[in-house]
Amino acid sequence: MPGRDDDELRRMTDALDRLFFHRCIGGLKSMPLMTCLLLASPHPYDTHSRPFGPLQEKTSMDRYLVYMKHFLSYCLSVLSLEEEVLFADHGFRFTHAQRVGLEQLWAHLQDEEQSSKGLQEQILQILADFWMQRLDGDPFASPLWHFVGMLGINGETGQLLVTND
Repeated sequence: MPGRDDDELRRMTDALDRLFFHRCIGGLKSMPLMTCLLLASPHPYDTHSRPFGPLQEKTSMDRYLVYMKHFLSYCLSVLSLEEEVLFADHGFRFTHAQRVGLEQLWAHLQDEEQSSKGLQEQILQILADFWMQRLDGDPFASPLWHFVGMLGINGETGQLLVTND
């Protein structure tokens, strides 16, 4: 994933590993059943018959974690572009909150004295900003949807294409 000289990205991906496996997956194990049933439902006020939980296959979880690592690395790599250049070259804009969050994350990654826990919190907040973005009109105006669209879909499996680490 990150190259040998990408200390900042390596710190980010290591923090994302810890966040995902300890906090996210670990948190699901301690979540009340009713909450998991509500999370699994596409309807805001109805429960699903099966609870929301981690994927059964660790390889699937690893694959989706790699997607998130690639997505955040991509966002950080285009962060320095002026907004109009970003839109012209990549077809999306960051919201103000996304841009500020990414700038703060980059500053945090460059300061090795910062705590790992604080880094995990920052990554979680940035991802939430992308996941919860309201879209009016073109969904590909979202950086996250734009990235997913670039990955493509495997015609045989109907799943996202596997990326090369």
